[in-house]
Amino acid sequence: MNKQRGSIAIIVLVLIIMALVGAVGYLVYDKNKSETSNNSAPAPTVVDNTNKENDKNINYTIRFINADDIEAALTIASEQDVAKLPTDFPEGARAYLLKSITEASVDNTSDCQSNITVTKYNDVNVAGGIGSTCGGGAAAVWSVGQDGVWQELYFQDSPTCDDLLAKKIYSEFIDTCYKDKNADDQFTEDEYIDNPNGPSSAL
Repeated sequence: MNKQRGSIAIIVLVLIIMALVGAVGYLVYDKNKSETSNNSAPAPTVVDNTNKENDKNINYTIRFINADDIEAALTIASEQDVAKLPTDFPEGARAYLLKSITEASVDNTSDCQSNITVTKYNDVNVAGGIGSTCGGGAAAVWSVGQDGVWQELYFQDSPTCDDLLAKKIYSEFIDTCYKDKNADDQFTEDEYIDNPNGPSSAL
């Protein structure tokens, strides 16, 4: 009889532990799912008519948020932070980041707030990242296409070369990319190449 009670107690204990693990797993899944849905909002369209790629006045010189510390980043967590961008920051990119942080802020809570970081820029590319105070994030490069529309590329590892070509991202901002996927839809090490766009300074 004591053995049966002991076996029942063990079974009940195992069921309780499994229920707890399942509940915690669901909470983590639900949190990640809501963060993913927040990050997959449609990208805002911002046209910079003064900064098309064929414009002779484009400044391709790489500038840093802090010239004394090239790794330093400006964190944009609100509309007010956009005003802290340097005066020579491209206006189209400024408007794009303002719209992006405004839209991301809608889902902010007291313990989880979206942010954007910026480290370096020229008139056609801006480097930084996206994230939140509760974790998660990705590297980011914003770029302007030939039509003057600003766009973004978010990535965890190296992006594909097709993305860099389509979004006109130059090697000062992302230096390498994956050329292609193999038959298993996986990238292979030998497909890892230099950015085919080359440097914007060569334009």
